[in-house]
Amino acid sequence: MYDFFYLQEGYCHEIAGETNFKASCSVSLLRKGEFSILIDTGSPWDVKHIMEKLHDIPNQCDIIDIVVCTHGHVDHIGGIAYFPNSTIAVGADMAKLGNIYLSDYSIKERDYQVSEGAFITFTPGHTNEDISLIADVKAESVKRVLPFLETTSSTVKVAFVGDLFEKENDNDSWQELSSIPDTQNFHRERIKKLVEVIVPGHGPPFVVTKT
Repeated sequence: MYDFFYLQEGYCHEIAGETNFKASCSVSLLRKGEFSILIDTGSPWDVKHIMEKLHDIPNQCDIIDIVVCTHGHVDHIGGIAYFPNSTIAVGADMAKLGNIYLSDYSIKERDYQVSEGAFITFTPGHTNEDISLIADVKAESVKRVLPFLETTSSTVKVAFVGDLFEKENDNDSWQELSSIPDTQNFHRERIKKLVEVIVPGHGPPFVVTKT
């Protein structure tokens, strides 16, 4: 089971009087013993904040074992250059130190087991190459972020989905940002059936309910 550290809550806001908008993504760290996974890195302008948050985590090693960027948008990959010693997945590509691309990362064909209790699955739609990470997380660490979570289990299955879900209750908005809405909807429904909690790209984590 992994410990869950929520480093940044994603957001997306309109700028008054402009057609532009201000946005950055949720950033999460999972850790089991000395093995750690960073999910998304935020934008280039988030780097200082994210690195400070990482350094504040007790006993966190300097090296992140794997960085999982759910897709290639600026607000999700802006910090990957700060993790040159990590294995890095961006959508359907995975590489490690030395510019070595990993040929066994055939994510479009099958899920990729990162370690016991955590795997990457292909969830395109928002872009053509989105991925999500699903992990078994200690309930106590999820409750630090979702104190109202009701569970009698010590483990919660959590999906870190990037912009597959923009935020909780996004049914009236995600389609306009989607490259392939039908495909994205398929994977939204698939992921909801697999997990109890979803960490979306631009809002706080939420509990999956029947409604």
